[in-house]
Amino acid sequence: MSDPTASRAPLSPQNFARLVLILVGVIWLCVGLSAMVNPVDLADWVDFDLETNTALAEFRAMYGGLSIALALLHGGAAIRGAWLRPALMMSSVITAGLLVGRLSSLVLDGMFGAFVLGLALGEVVLLGLSAAALWRLWRAPDAPVPTPQVAAAAAPAAPAPTPETVQTQD
Repeated sequence: MSDPTASRAPLSPQNFARLVLILVGVIWLCVGLSAMVNPVDLADWVDFDLETNTALAEFRAMYGGLSIALALLHGGAAIRGAWLRPALMMSSVITAGLLVGRLSSLVLDGMFGAFVLGLALGEVVLLGLSAAALWRLWRAPDAPVPTPQVAAAAAPAAPAPTPETVQTQD
């Protein structure tokens, strides 16, 4: 029988990053599917009026299609180890952009509704998780940061020129 007080091995930086990407991807997928299936109800939460087909198409594209695409990117990055850092950076920038937009509105326009406040708080949490996952990856000793120099060193070298292959100009 195992000891319930025994400590577990900590979650590796790579697996923590994968969990964060999966969590964010699931959130994007829920938003996207909700916007595609029932855009009017989702729009009501943020006081949008979707009274024309043009408005519905734009809402479905920006909140539905784009959100589903972001979900797929997050999910794909969780599978591909080499994509963890770029995807976390992308996720952090997108989340920070949403948060800055909401905070700008708070400063410029005043307090918004409880639903949007909840979105802003959720973005703070997701931004913190993404930043923590990035920080853990950068500190991981077994996860070197790919650089152009490393990629160039891994590429096959061209053969050195010989006197026979060098042409002189007259």
